[in-house]
Amino acid sequence: MAPKRSQEVRIIGGKWSGRKLRFQHHAQLRPTLSRTRETLFNWLRPTLHGMRCLDLFAGSGALGFEALSQGASDACFVDQNRQICNDLRQVSQLLGADTEIVCQAAQRFVRTTTRRFDLIFVDPPFDNPKLLQATLAEIKNADIASNTIYIECRDLELLHSISNQHQWPITHSTRSGHAHAILLNTMPSSCS
Repeated sequence: MAPKRSQEVRIIGGKWSGRKLRFQHHAQLRPTLSRTRETLFNWLRPTLHGMRCLDLFAGSGALGFEALSQGASDACFVDQNRQICNDLRQVSQLLGADTEIVCQAAQRFVRTTTRRFDLIFVDPPFDNPKLLQATLAEIKNADIASNTIYIECRDLELLHSISNQHQWPITHSTRSGHAHAILLNTMPSSCS
C-alpha cells in the first residue's frame, strides 16, 4: 500500500502569515492559487475585520483560514469529505482558530443553516458548473449572504450570468491561468 501523500498551502498575510496548512492529497482538491488569494485579500482587507465567513467546498481551508488570519471574526468550513473535515479540524486546533467544521454537502448546509454570513467563499470542483449554479440559487433562496460572495470557476460567462440572474453586482474580478474569480455584492441596493 502506497503511503498517503500530503499537500500544503501557505497563509499569505495576517497573524498566521507564513504558516503552512498541511492536508492529505485528494484527487478533487484544488486549493486557490497563492496569487489569486493575494489579490482576493487585497480586495477584502478594508472590510474583512469582524466578518463572519462561510467556506463552502472548503477543501484545504485556505480561503477560510486566510480570512481568519487577516481579521475575520469566525469561519464555518463545509465539506462533504470526512478526511478533508478531519484535516480541517487538525489545522484549526494547531492554529487555535475559532471555527466550525461541518461534514455535509454544501447545498444541504445552506438549506438548513439558520445563520447569515458576511462573506461566503464558493469554490466547487471546476468540472461541475451545475453544482455552482445550484449552490448559488440555494444561497439566494436561503438569504444567508449579507454582504459578499467570492466565486472561482473556469467559465467567465457563467460568472456574469450568475451575477445578472441573482442581481448581485460584480465588484472585482481577476484571472489566474484557467481560473476566473469574482467578488459579488449581495447587499440590496438602496433607492434614493
